[in-house]
Amino acid sequence: SLVMVSRTTVSGLSPAADDGGVGLLAVQSSLVLTGSTVNGGDGGAGEHDGGAAVRAVQSDLLFAGGGAIGGAAGTSGGNAGHGMHLVHSVARARGSMFDVVLPGPPGTGNQGQSFLLQDASTLVLGPVVSSGIAQTGTPSAVVLPPVPEPFLRNAGSNGLGTNGSLDLFGPPGALAFLVIAEEEKRTPVPELDGDLWLDADAIFFLGLLATHGPMFPASCPYAIPPAPILTGRSFRSQAMFPGVPGGLDPTLASVSNAVDVIVRP
Repeated sequence: SLVMVSRTTVSGLSPAADDGGVGLLAVQSSLVLTGSTVNGGDGGAGEHDGGAAVRAVQSDLLFAGGGAIGGAAGTSGGNAGHGMHLVHSVARARGSMFDVVLPGPPGTGNQGQSFLLQDASTLVLGPVVSSGIAQTGTPSAVVLPPVPEPFLRNAGSNGLGTNGSLDLFGPPGALAFLVIAEEEKRTPVPELDGDLWLDADAIFFLGLLATHGPMFPASCPYAIPPAPILTGRSFRSQAMFPGVPGGLDPTLASVSNAVDVIVRP
């Protein structure tokens, strides 16, 4: 299955006297988290574990800004929850120094990890705030690309008659093609280190931007007309960087995450 979670806060269960729940679980899925905050549940009274913020099993995960924070250990011990627990999965963590993947507070218990890699998982790690990486079982791989992978954010309320912007982060001076389409479709492109998550046959906007680095965005402003007929319509954006090597496969070109502008009343 294909799932994109955008500008949303998700929290795992925090029972009174039990282990904390996982904030978000992906099993045999492709999952994109963009501009969202996911929290693991806190361990309850006693020696209980905090839940992982995100657990991916045999899945592809793309974290593009926001936060993933594990749950706290129980009041009398236990293990703090991990930020991301990967089991035979591939994950990309993109963002800036304002974006975090962190374990929960240990209290009197044991420290968690920002990333726990298990069973030959792969992590492509960008400049997000993180504290540690642990591996268990079959050796896994951590890739630190020399050029941080680009990411895209939607900044705006998306209501009728409002203004917003698509903010694109990438290497200084890198040229990117920003595309917008109303149709959503996963489209493999052999030249890209990742898929397009929009229908290339339904593109109605194509623009060229030069990015300024991982801290300062190149912005593409937009205005939503005050037309009620637009309510509920969704427009998906993504950017391609033909001159920037991919983080997972540097022989291919980088592509940003996708974001949606969903028009609200």
